Amino acid sequence: MILRNLRFVVALAVVSLFVVKSTAQQVDDPTKPYDLDEHTVVLLHLDNDFQNSSSQTGAVIPHGNLTLMKATDLDFPARFGNALYLDNDASSDSSYLEIPDTVALDLDSSWTLEGWMNVMSIGVATGDWDLNPKLFVKGAGDNCNYWVGPMNGGRYFQVGYQRVNGGWDDCTTPPNSFQLNTWYHVAAIRDGANAILAMAVHDTAGNLMFWNAFSITSGNDGKPRTNDAHLTIGFSDAPWPDGAINGFIDEVRISNVIRDFPMPPIPKGILQDPVMHLDANQDVEIDAQVVNWYGDITSVKLMYSTGGDFTAIDMTHKEGDIYTATIPGQPGGTQVKYYIWAENTSGYSGTTRTTIGRDFDGLYGITYDFEHQTVLSMDFEQSLYDSSALHQVVTDTFGTVQYSDDAISGSYSVQFNGPNSYMLKVDKPAAYLSPNDITVDFWLKPDTVHHDEVILTKWHDYTFERNDWRFGYRLWWNWSTNLWFEFFTTADHDWHHLELPQTMEGHHWYHLIIKYSSEAGQGVMEVRDSNDVTIAETSQSYSGKLRSRAGEFLIGGDRYWFMWWNRFQGKIDKLKILNYAVNLPPVARKFNEPPIRHLKSGEAYTVSCDVANATSATAHYSLDGVNFTEAPLTKSGDMTYSINIDGQPKGTIINYYIEASNDEGKTVRLPANGYNYIAYADEKDMTFKLDFEEGSGVPKDKSDYGSVVTVVGNPQYVTDAAEGNYALELNDSSYLQVDAPAPFLVSPQIHVEVRFQPVGSIPADGADLIAKYSDPPDDWRFGYRTSFWDGGKRLRSEIHLYANNPDSANWEWRDMIPWGDPDNPELQADQWYHYVLDVGTDSAYVFLYDANENLLLRKSMDISGQHIKPAKGFFRIGKAWPDGMPVFKGLIDDVEIYNYSKVETGTGIDNQAQNNLPTHFALEQNFPNPFNPSTEIRFALARNEKVQINIYNILGQKVKTLLSKNLNAGIHSVKWDGSNNYGTKLPSGVYFYKMKAGSFVKVKKMLYLR
Repeated sequence: MILRNLRFVVALAVVSLFVVKSTAQQVDDPTKPYDLDEHTVVLLHLDNDFQNSSSQTGAVIPHGNLTLMKATDLDFPARFGNALYLDNDASSDSSYLEIPDTVALDLDSSWTLEGWMNVMSIGVATGDWDLNPKLFVKGAGDNCNYWVGPMNGGRYFQVGYQRVNGGWDDCTTPPNSFQLNTWYHVAAIRDGANAILAMAVHDTAGNLMFWNAFSITSGNDGKPRTNDAHLTIGFSDAPWPDGAINGFIDEVRISNVIRDFPMPPIPKGILQDPVMHLDANQDVEIDAQVVNWYGDITSVKLMYSTGGDFTAIDMTHKEGDIYTATIPGQPGGTQVKYYIWAENTSGYSGTTRTTIGRDFDGLYGITYDFEHQTVLSMDFEQSLYDSSALHQVVTDTFGTVQYSDDAISGSYSVQFNGPNSYMLKVDKPAAYLSPNDITVDFWLKPDTVHHDEVILTKWHDYTFERNDWRFGYRLWWNWSTNLWFEFFTTADHDWHHLELPQTMEGHHWYHLIIKYSSEAGQGVMEVRDSNDVTIAETSQSYSGKLRSRAGEFLIGGDRYWFMWWNRFQGKIDKLKILNYAVNLPPVARKFNEPPIRHLKSGEAYTVSCDVANATSATAHYSLDGVNFTEAPLTKSGDMTYSINIDGQPKGTIINYYIEASNDEGKTVRLPANGYNYIAYADEKDMTFKLDFEEGSGVPKDKSDYGSVVTVVGNPQYVTDAAEGNYALELNDSSYLQVDAPAPFLVSPQIHVEVRFQPVGSIPADGADLIAKYSDPPDDWRFGYRTSFWDGGKRLRSEIHLYANNPDSANWEWRDMIPWGDPDNPELQADQWYHYVLDVGTDSAYVFLYDANENLLLRKSMDISGQHIKPAKGFFRIGKAWPDGMPVFKGLIDDVEIYNYSKVETGTGIDNQAQNNLPTHFALEQNFPNPFNPSTEIRFALARNEKVQINIYNILGQKVKTLLSKNLNAGIHSVKWDGSNNYGTKLPSGVYFYKMKAGSFVKVKKMLYLR
């Protein structure tokens, strides 16, 4: 009989930390109790108590109804002596084990998470408390360090974790891969060095029942996101509030190494592209990476086919885990399919072709003699025949093909029926349909134009690529029913798309033409009506070739699970795909002009662009925004066009755009929509000022630039002012705006000050204090923005950063003060505050002062090589751009904006900070972090105190006394260069710095990278 209401009291153990290794140490037998070693982070035998045998982590805290049961008490035997029963057979139960957080539980490299599970019940619908029973969970929501356990009532196991760069990596067994009332050993293995995540499931005899392995995101961006959460075993509150195990667990272990179970080798992939295009009869050497965790590799083979059976070639060991073999050259027009197979001393084999339990059938591809060909040509005359010289085999899948006598050419078209209907497919690797350049030309007649419907796609190979969304290309109507051609390139492996606004209607024929040229750096998409007259067209610049992928080619849908049911509904006719781009319109190869160019008064400037496939280019410019003048650009070289702009007086704004044309009348407009601007201002100048001292009417910009302020609603002047005689009170429906482009209110370096007072209550979340928005405003790449978060108690400062060098990567969104920051003081209603944002050439700063100019908060970040995006949208005070967002209700005074950093020039408020004594003790996060070779630690003293700052390693050992002296009240800083007390440089790793000043004690973590 199951015991209930059992309570346990367990004392917490002292935590000790140590540096981990990442290599397997011994052969592990899951059918026997585990032995403790130095790599064991958690070990629970669960025989007579809940003791954690590992001293690296704390004592177990039991919760709920827990019973240690003998084998004789069970209808099915416990694994080893006793097992733990977790009584979670009702939604009100919450039985689980908890281990408090320590550094040893923060796993971010290699690990093995394992235990025995016997699940007695599992949920079947959302809301069931046992729908996602979890063996381990550390963290919640977007901050899960790791999780292990069944998922979604589908009776399959999953392991996963959140990455530090966002997103997640996970690995699963097939659906219905376990039964209720059955013991399973579940092991989740992460290999940080080789970027592999795997899952093994054993039965009670130790047989490997299920095995799955996927490539994961490599490098620091792909590391698991560590957190301060406690480890829970057998239950999860979040992100799965339905994560209770109702059943048994036994022999639970967490290790910071890869445990050495008998398991297959992992042919992770080839070092070449998944699809290669070669000259006829050209031999090609293939290098494959084979990762092996158990025993030794006994054989690695390359299996290839030119259309019939596969031929095996023994691969020879090259170096490390790389093996090599050569595929002999083939005649032109041949497609080779191949994969890698490997076996080790366990007797298990692994292959790149399939992932165990999944029907992915991954194959790599090679084509021969590939230049300027039609690679698919179909007229659908009641046949799926490909009339190109390749005669590719096209089949229907998930249903039977249907034809229609409504055709644009000939007698028939092919009819697709939307959700649950068939798709047409060219099987993997469909190498000829993964070209570097492409032209897609076909007619379609949609029955409806519905968002998320996929028309055609070239899917990725997917083998060992669990979270790789980088397909070859895909054509679909997006969530706004705009037509998208999405693709990835070899230049940056990033997501790109061509987009046309929704111009189609149901039951009309359209001619769709898509082109991509890597030589011209151009993508084009054009829609024509039934008379073949162009009704919409777009052209964009890109770099690199289309990324080769070895997945199948699909017509009428997509195999991605999110798109699975959103299949095309309508007719397609006269489909042709070529492996090159034909008849390209003009395209901008290079146009690095920012939306707003800031120039000194009287400074001349040359606007330039590189345009391919053009014969002329013309500039259209205006000094008043109404009357435009046309002027030809001068051509130099093959594609460079330029025009000289004379210098203008302070306060002048020039609107301009460029049109480039070819002899066929095709044009490209730069920018594609709206205008670019040139704004003239003096160096180091105040460019905007509102002091509200007019006392009535519309507030005036008191700077020399006279930006026109628009008043929305009915704000009131009041005499409760931060400075002077008047401030402006914003109410429920009022705010201030400077209409786009407002060029003098944003600049690459900037200093913004505003005094504000929430009236009556603190602002609602999302209310903007001040912002320079993008154009259009719903593009999140604005210039800067300060808003209220964390229940309105704190300020959140956001800036968008672009690279100083146009060829470098943009940082984009940076959040200066996240909500919930414990060092960020809470705002109070009916008090004046002085807020400052300062962005210079090397650093960005935020300061917050009270009404007496006492410094409450200082934050900074390194922005070397970046500058604020010169966003050309409107500027607002008191309201965010989306309709329905809350407005700031309170007082505004003394708004000032400068086109330079006052901090960097020594004129800013931070330079007098030492004269404004802090009101509280504080220890800031070191900056930069991670760091090399040195980092700065800033701290605040509210009164004179003796200050001690010491550095500790991950073992808790003090390695450096950084500071020990009496200091006056104020803001101070100290630097650390990564050395110990003897001047020796310490190794890379996590370190802790601890500050003690009187009764104030604070510890923070930092990362040193050598």
